[in-house]
Amino acid sequence: MTAFWIAQAPVTLAMVVPVLMLPGLDFAAVLRSVMTGGQRAGIVAAAGSMVGASLHVFGAAFGVGLLAAALPGVETVLRFLGAAILWLFAFRILRAAMLPAESAAPQTAPASRRGAFAEGMVAAALNPKTPVFFAAVFSAGGIGMATVGDRVALAAVICGLHFLWFALVAHLGSRLQARPVGATAVRVVSVALACLLFGAGVAALAV
Repeated sequence: MTAFWIAQAPVTLAMVVPVLMLPGLDFAAVLRSVMTGGQRAGIVAAAGSMVGASLHVFGAAFGVGLLAAALPGVETVLRFLGAAILWLFAFRILRAAMLPAESAAPQTAPASRRGAFAEGMVAAALNPKTPVFFAAVFSAGGIGMATVGDRVALAAVICGLHFLWFALVAHLGSRLQARPVGATAVRVVSVALACLLFGAGVAALAV
C-alpha cells in the first residue's frame, strides 16, 4: 500500500463522503423513484445516479473537471437545467399524490422502474456543483500529485460509496413508505417534498 492510500486517500474520503450525503438532485431522484416504484426503482435510480456522478468524478481524476471549473458558463447552464429537473420532479410527485389510490399504483410503479435509471443519471449529471467540487478535490495537494492510476482508483471508490449511500436512501425510503399510514398522510408528505424540490430549484437559480 502506497503513502497515497495511507495518508491522502483517507483524508480526501473523509471530506467527500459528507458532501455525497447532502440532499440534492440525485437525492430527489432516488426518493421520487421510491415513492412511485418502491425500493427496486430507488436502487435502480441510485445506480443511475452513480453513473451520472462518475462522469464528473472520473473526469476530475483525469483533469477534465478543471476545464468545466474554468468556464463559468458551464455552471450557469447546469444550474438552469438542474432547476428544471427539480421542478419536473416536484410536478410528477404532486401528480402522483393527486391520483386516486386504486389507480396510482399500477400506473406509476412500472413507469418509474423503466425511467428510474435515466432519471438518476440525469439528475447526478446535471448537478452544477459536482464538477467544480471534484475538480477542486482532485487538483488539491497530494491528490493532484498522485499517479493517474491512484486518482482513477480513488474515483472508483468514491463512485462506489455514492451508490451505497443512495441505495441505503432507497432502502430507508421504502421502509418508511411501507409503514401503515393513511392516504391523506401520504399526500401531505408528497406535497411537502414537492414544495421542497420547487424551493430548491428556485434557490439554484438564485445562487
